[in-house]
Amino acid sequence: MPRKTIFRLRIFLYSVFLAACSGSGPSDFAPSVIQTDPQNKAADAPVEGPITATFSYPVDPVTVNADTFILSGVQGIVEYEGQTAAFTPSVPLAKGTNYNAVLTTGIKD
Repeated sequence: MPRKTIFRLRIFLYSVFLAACSGSGPSDFAPSVIQTDPQNKAADAPVEGPITATFSYPVDPVTVNADTFILSGVQGIVEYEGQTAAFTPSVPLAKGTNYNAVLTTGIKD
């Protein structure tokens, strides 16, 4: 089985707590990111496949898109299901390169 190429991913989830959310969702608190895959500052992450962020509770799926889930310098497809947003790069990521993933306050509950 061929060894998968790896890259380094640094996930900085700016506005992780999505402070701009209205708080009118299932809680008086804005949703937060409770898990990412790969984890923040992960080394040896696969170059293909999605980068995911799981929220503390469901958010408005319409607000999770390429304008609100960004991987610096990379185009890709953004999907949202359950409580998890996924960014799948259009092309494999470069080996040994750091990438920054950003979730913006445009994601609403």
